[in-house]
Amino acid sequence: MSVSQLLTLRMEDTDPSLRKRNEIERKDERNLAIRRRAKALSGDVLLWAVIGMSWLSFGLGAPSWILLLAAAVFVVKSLLELCLMVRYQREM
Repeated sequence: MSVSQLLTLRMEDTDPSLRKRNEIERKDERNLAIRRRAKALSGDVLLWAVIGMSWLSFGLGAPSWILLLAAAVFVVKSLLELCLMVRYQREM
């Protein structure tokens, strides 16, 4: 756990109304959709950052294992995304 989560738990222990409000916000459909959308966008940004770093390392003459690792990360993320899309389409 992070320090911020520990502090939040401590504050919730001292203030029960805060705990109830945070629980409602965690379960709210709108907040869930916002968190999921933010996670998806951050995954895309991270993927493009990895691709950019691989091009930079290629330009700087880095060892080939770094380029292969970046390519593997790209392929694994793309396959995982495809599998999850198929799964969610079947569920919905």
